[in-house]
Amino acid sequence: MAAGIGKRLRPLTNSLPKPLIEVHGKPIILWSIERLRDSGFKEIVINLFYKG
Repeated sequence: MAAGIGKRLRPLTNSLPKPLIEVHGKPIILWSIERLRDSGFKEIVINLFYKG
């Protein structure tokens, strides 16, 4: 999710990285983080390869 250029989501990714694109008022990455938290995860690691 956080790594890569995001070519398939252009033009949305021309000005924002993929994880920050909003869906229903929240950044995509927040949806994932909330689900992991709700499932009991205490720590997560995010790969920031492209422009990280």
